[in-house]
Amino acid sequence: LRHQQYIVAGWGRLKYKQDFPNILQKATVPVLDQSECQEIFQIRYDIGDDVICTGESRLPNTCTWDNGAPLGYPSQYNDRVRFVQFGITSINGCERNPSKITFLPNYMDWILANLRP
Repeated sequence: LRHQQYIVAGWGRLKYKQDFPNILQKATVPVLDQSECQEIFQIRYDIGDDVICTGESRLPNTCTWDNGAPLGYPSQYNDRVRFVQFGITSINGCERNPSKITFLPNYMDWILANLRP
C-alpha cells in the first residue's frame, strides 16, 4: 500500500451503541499490518492480498451501517486534488476491532470488464 493512513466516509454510527448521525461522517484511519490483522481475526476471516485492515482501539473507524463506505486518499490528478477510492468497507470494526476493507485495485480488471454505461 502507498499510504499508512486513509480516509473513510459514511453514515454509520460513531460508536457501537450510539444513535446514527444526521450528517455524513469522515475519519482518517491507520492501516494495520496484514499479519497483525489476521492474528486479531484468527480463523473468522482470511486476510489476503485483497484486504486492507484499518483502525485501532479507541480511534475513529467504520461502524454499524458503514458497509459499502469508500476508503480513499486525496491524490494529485491533472493539476487538481481528487479523492481516489482504494477500498470498499465490508466488515466494520467500530471502536474495538479493525475494519475489513476490500482492496479495489485487485479487482480493477473485473470492474472495467463489467462496467456498463
